[in-house]
Amino acid sequence: MTTASIGEHGIIGNMRSAALVNVFGAIDFFCFPEFDSPSDFASLLDAERAGSFSIRPAGEPRKGRQIYLPETNVLTTRFISQNSILELCDWMPVGGEALPHCIIRLLTATHGDIEVELRCRPAFQYAGVEHTLELSGESAAFHAASTGLPSIRLRSSVGLRAEGGAAFASFRLKEGESAYFILGDAQDEPVNELIPFVRGELQRTCAYWKQWAGKSVYEGRWRESVTRSALTLKLLTSAEHGSLVAAPTFGLPELIGGGRNWDYRYTWIAKSVLCTEVVTDTFRSIALGYPDFMELRSRTAHDQVLSSRIRRTELRPICRRRAISDLLRPERRSLRI
Repeated sequence: MTTASIGEHGIIGNMRSAALVNVFGAIDFFCFPEFDSPSDFASLLDAERAGSFSIRPAGEPRKGRQIYLPETNVLTTRFISQNSILELCDWMPVGGEALPHCIIRLLTATHGDIEVELRCRPAFQYAGVEHTLELSGESAAFHAASTGLPSIRLRSSVGLRAEGGAAFASFRLKEGESAYFILGDAQDEPVNELIPFVRGELQRTCAYWKQWAGKSVYEGRWRESVTRSALTLKLLTSAEHGSLVAAPTFGLPELIGGGRNWDYRYTWIAKSVLCTEVVTDTFRSIALGYPDFMELRSRTAHDQVLSSRIRRTELRPICRRRAISDLLRPERRSLRI
């Protein structure tokens, strides 16, 4: 698998979890179903073992050009060659009710005909648990061998085949044609009309982010950069709890070869307050959720004192997105970071 640097990624999310998409068309980091859930894809850290979901032009890997649709968290990756242009659009739906937690990938040949390859192979529980693959035509379900881990299903508009625990497809798109892929919980209800569903979810998701971004009152010369930063912060804010995770990733070293391969999928209270203060006057809906989270965190600490779980009242500087401070720092030896 071709690896990409951290700077060669875009991010998509739905305020429950987030995924990184690299310039080669691969989702190489995704924890499911929440920010702090075990990883299903983490080839950003371990390219050989940790799983990925790749869609790209056939042949030698080549870099695409990434850009977000204006004022949204919908990411496009364009693969441009002399004879063709292939556009890959990635997003996690928000603003709808059907399939509330999934990744949608829309592939379109905008110029010329092009051969495409798809490969999806998860690696459950930080690449520490094996899985089985259940294939049925245009659907592939991945089941972890360990209980307690949710199964995931890939729904496709093209036929899939199995290759060593991975779902694989090789197909040709003519100019103007599209292909659609939905990755989510295997227990979700099936989608009867795939094409209208995908198009509708794209419209709803774009409308949600644009409506939110439209609340900005900033009119300075850096409006585009300010909006993009704020959209990223909003994406990393838990819709359920109002907490702001420091980063969607774990295991990225401060220095290559160094020992600080820490988990940053937590809330650093001081840093979150600073981020909230910076954008309060521009995007108030980010700030409105965070005081609610802090109130919950204070009540949680007080309840811990009453139940003798801690000896004194203390508001620890780091806590989980659910306002719980009993943090663990296990070593993930299954990943070769």
